[in-house]
Amino acid sequence: MTKTFFPGIKGSAVALSIMDMPIIRRPFVVSMTGDSASYDERARLFDVLLHKPFSMEALMQVISAAQDSVDASVSLAA
Repeated sequence: MTKTFFPGIKGSAVALSIMDMPIIRRPFVVSMTGDSASYDERARLFDVLLHKPFSMEALMQVISAAQDSVDASVSLAA
């Protein structure tokens, strides 16, 4: 996605920008990559690391986990 919408910008730079934003609730951030280098940095920046190629089932599990995370946050805030 970053190559399509943000040419020349790495996903880790986008994740760092999101983390630096003064927002109430941090979004669920997923890395989808074929690069296995700098795993420790990405593990710190992203909630989930999906390594290409990944299955549609794996992506759907990540989306479900993200939704569960949002639902839990809303329940705790209420």
